[in-house]
Amino acid sequence: MIPEAVYYVLAAVMSVGAAGWILIIRKMSMTFRLAPRLGGVPPDDPPMVSVIVPARNEENYVGRCLESLLAQDYPNYEVVAIDDSSEDRTGDIIAGLAAGDGRVVHVRSGQRPDGWMGKCWACMEGYGKASGELLLFTDADSVHSPGAVSAAVGQLVSGKLDALTANPRALVPGFWPAVFVPVQLCFGHNKHSMLDVNDPAKGTAYFLGSFYLIRRGAYEAAGTHEAVRDQIYEDMFMGRRAKAAGCRIMAVRGEDHVGAVMGRDLGGIWRDGRRPRVSGGGAAALRAPAVYALLLVAPLPALAISLLGGPGSWALLAASGACITMMFAGTAAEAVLGTASRWWHVALAPLGGLLLAARSIAGLTGSPAGYGGTAG
Repeated sequence: MIPEAVYYVLAAVMSVGAAGWILIIRKMSMTFRLAPRLGGVPPDDPPMVSVIVPARNEENYVGRCLESLLAQDYPNYEVVAIDDSSEDRTGDIIAGLAAGDGRVVHVRSGQRPDGWMGKCWACMEGYGKASGELLLFTDADSVHSPGAVSAAVGQLVSGKLDALTANPRALVPGFWPAVFVPVQLCFGHNKHSMLDVNDPAKGTAYFLGSFYLIRRGAYEAAGTHEAVRDQIYEDMFMGRRAKAAGCRIMAVRGEDHVGAVMGRDLGGIWRDGRRPRVSGGGAAALRAPAVYALLLVAPLPALAISLLGGPGSWALLAASGACITMMFAGTAAEAVLGTASRWWHVALAPLGGLLLAARSIAGLTGSPAGYGGTAG
């Protein structure tokens, strides 16, 4: 028989977890309700846009990405596609599209200097070949609506912005990403709220590598990719540098115009979690695993214990049940608003939560990982 006091202690812990979920869902709801959507009409004299697409071993995605970019209704742009020493057909796909469309500038990445991450060097080489007044950085596994560039340029110009980044719809190509990504985004949209980015009084800032449009002068004021050359999360740090340099940046909801593959497969999800965290080491590094354990892992065992019965078990049943209910509610909201998951993936939210928690713990011994499925 479990002592009554144990039930009440566990119920108190689960009540803290339930309160945490309330705060997460509240912040997430505010973000989706109040954040601006990507949308605008470009000026009569549309500025030249250079779309910069770094690609390494992206044969499964780069063709779709470039074709969506070449289908834009914006009248004045080029697509600078960089083959970053790919070992698959990425370069051939880019070359084929470049041969058939003069708007594609095919760049073959040269020898990467010491101290540079691969994606940063590829972006820097793309910048060197770009002729646009505006630079649009995007990932090779992204896909864009025909009006994406027009909407972004219109919003940037009309809002007198220096840079704009769009939160994409998460494209989930398999079972594990579909189960994992909605749970992950519950926390991502809470910690990195678009509302905080858009508040000049707050230091929160980021760009998303899947879509950020920036004026050339602002990009140079932020130090270009040379300033973040050793960073894995170069888009995050580029956004921070731009805001710190006094640039006016905005984060918007872009799910109607931009989609980006997230997770890819179980191996990719696990490798990404082993990247060194942006938040640093020490106590900060332990915070995320502790939060995930409390909010995602502990509620199910707590519920099982409550079913053993006995004095005080009702309190644990109520608290753990509330925590689990809100886990499903938050995941369902993300699945509907931010991802391409299906309803039955939401039913597996505890599995996604367990994976997120385990990955976070494994990430304490993080090692560098690259993009396009390869290191560097």
